[in-house]
Amino acid sequence: MWFAAIGIYGQGAATMGNLGPVIGWVMFMALALIVSNLWGLETDEWKNLKKPKKYLLIGNIILIISWIILGFANTLQ
Repeated sequence: MWFAAIGIYGQGAATMGNLGPVIGWVMFMALALIVSNLWGLETDEWKNLKKPKKYLLIGNIILIISWIILGFANTLQ
């Protein structure tokens, strides 16, 4: 799955223009973190941990906001 994800990243980065590899890599890694965090929530890895779970969700929101900013920045070139 990792090699397939890298291949899809490469194709997507090539179509994003000059900043595609830079912006694409950040988005790819942020997505990997978000998916692993959601998987941890699904498997109750964060069960009974209220404060750390709150920080986890805040971190995921920050990553999603960074996607929006990077996507907007890519349209300005």
